[in-house]
Amino acid sequence: MPLGYTRCTSCNELIKISKMVTHTVACFRNSTKCRACGERIKKSEKAEHLALWKSEEKIINSIKQDNEDELTLVLEHGVNLEHKVKDKTLLHLCAVNNANDCLLLLISRGADTDPLDNDGSTPLALAISNGSKKTAINLVELGAEIECR
Repeated sequence: MPLGYTRCTSCNELIKISKMVTHTVACFRNSTKCRACGERIKKSEKAEHLALWKSEEKIINSIKQDNEDELTLVLEHGVNLEHKVKDKTLLHLCAVNNANDCLLLLISRGADTDPLDNDGSTPLALAISNGSKKTAINLVELGAEIECR
């Protein structure tokens, strides 16, 4: 670190020591730390930050990549377990994409194993029709109904 500089505890920027008090007051007044991801954001951009994490694209990509950590952050940013993307619940998306880590995450957080999509299909039915054997097995082991309704 250069002589005469220090790091702001809020934004982590290098600041001249002589300007630190002024910077710190302005920094804390105009920014906040996201409770979900820890990212420092401007207060004026908080809604945009949350909207990004709740976007269909972010949700779908997290599940397609079977990225449990990213899906955890999506949920922590306010997406609920019953959230639907294109008429499918998050669990349906996991079944279609063979996303087993994400599926286990959702069920461990209390997601219903047998929700119906707008076509009347369950995640188990979608997993079977897509040839997602491991996903189908996980769903059955975790309590999904195997009888047709």
